[in-house]
Amino acid sequence: MEQNYNGNQNSNQNYNQNFYENVGNYQMMQMKPQINFDFKHRILLAITLVMGIIYGFMVFGYIFDAGDESTHYFLRLALFWGIYMIGFYYMYWEKAKKSVGGFILLACIIVYFVMTEIYHYNEFLNFVAINLTLMLHAIIVMRGRKMAVEYICGWFVYPFMSIGKFFTCIGSTFKTKNNEKSKKVITGLLIALPIAVIVAWLLISSDKAMSINIGRIFEDFSMGEFILRLCTAFVVMMLFWSFIYSLANGLNSFQDTQNSSRARFDETIVSVIIITLLCVYCLFGLVQFTYLTGIQGLPEELTYSEYAVNGFMELVCVCAINIILYAVINTYTEKTKKIKVLLMAILIVTLLLSASSGIRLYMYIDAYGLTQARIYAAWFIIYLVVAVALCAVRLFSKKDFSVLRVCAITFCVWFAVLVSVNMNAVIGESDVVPDNDKFTICVEFENLPEIYGVGINYSFEEEDGLIAVQNANSSVPLIKEERFEFVRGEQLPEYDLKEFTFSVSLYNDEFNEAEVGNELVISPEYGKVYHVSIDGDWENGYNCFVYDITG
Repeated sequence: MEQNYNGNQNSNQNYNQNFYENVGNYQMMQMKPQINFDFKHRILLAITLVMGIIYGFMVFGYIFDAGDESTHYFLRLALFWGIYMIGFYYMYWEKAKKSVGGFILLACIIVYFVMTEIYHYNEFLNFVAINLTLMLHAIIVMRGRKMAVEYICGWFVYPFMSIGKFFTCIGSTFKTKNNEKSKKVITGLLIALPIAVIVAWLLISSDKAMSINIGRIFEDFSMGEFILRLCTAFVVMMLFWSFIYSLANGLNSFQDTQNSSRARFDETIVSVIIITLLCVYCLFGLVQFTYLTGIQGLPEELTYSEYAVNGFMELVCVCAINIILYAVINTYTEKTKKIKVLLMAILIVTLLLSASSGIRLYMYIDAYGLTQARIYAAWFIIYLVVAVALCAVRLFSKKDFSVLRVCAITFCVWFAVLVSVNMNAVIGESDVVPDNDKFTICVEFENLPEIYGVGINYSFEEEDGLIAVQNANSSVPLIKEERFEFVRGEQLPEYDLKEFTFSVSLYNDEFNEAEVGNELVISPEYGKVYHVSIDGDWENGYNCFVYDITG
């Protein structure tokens, strides 16, 4: 009996022990794993703190403001991003040093900053390019694959994904464990700081000279603005710490898996789609060929300058659609010999459309000269040709490489080349007639869609007349501007003019002339461009005035 009792008691004890062990193990399983932050993460806190202070007190509020506050804004921005790069490479040097693409993009970013400071134009465009390229740099260095998804996550997920860890890292930085001496030092500092501020204020108040000098320092001080900038600095610190920390692992749901299945499009369906598009392109190309080569002239009511400017953006959009179509089919269709040939045909068509856009642009530049917008258009056409070439190489190459990544890096390098060019000098050198032998009247009518032709009525000395009307009686309304160049010895006498009187003539699609209610008088200087703005409507008449003169 006693033996059975003791056996039952031992059995109950073992059961209870196993039960509590299992409960303990279950509770341990439910607990979240402890995150240990090392010295690097705390240094990253200091780096992002410096970034926040620079942004909050040197960058925030000064973006493209006029006046002295905007002086060397891009230098302050360069300091901010330079500190970011220090933090980025400090955290991930072992991986980042192996990324050639990362260093190429870093060189492009430096070019964007330097050339903006040298040429002082297109600040907004370069500002956007810098931010976009910096994000591309981070994704290419750290993530590599799934670039489109990762790039979006870089803007909308990574900066917010580790905010909780940011506060945990701050808490662990000030955690003293069982070190009583550290606790006492921190407690003493917390008590001493407010007392020190009060004592300093009393001492400054007791010295009149010091009060005046200190008052000058804080003369423009605004507590509300200071708090706003302080909050901005903290938010920047938090978001950039979270972003840099999150880059290490990314999102598991977007990581590549070897066994992932990919949907496939049927080869016949894809072939029908491509062949149908190619038929449309062939018909369009035949018409383009007759016009661009002069076999058949343009309609009488259409000039080559109008033909050049209209349709350029549409052709660029078609090219972009073709490249997207190529990317989707190349990714989700088995690349048989037939599919490769059809995809190559799409690329060739895209190349021909780019050539058509380039010829139109050349015609427009030949008629009206170079501007920054036209240089950008020519730059983009050249990039489009390079992108098509890269797609063709990838189609027949046995080596697996990411076309999207190479195209993105190429775009950044090509943009760095663009911003390195002094556009004003290029535009100035492109004129056939020297600037000192002509002056230009640029008539602008941005919001007047009913205008189909423009003319200049001139009068100087005892001569007067009507300059040949440009684009009159066309079937397409004019867009934005028409330029009239007055060349010494051609439209004008050899001697310098002291006074030039002119008025603007406007025509509708039926060649009816609009009423313009005023004449303009200028003392022309050769080498100048006089910009004339048109305002009004067809029924009530128009007014025009010179609003700007540039050299």
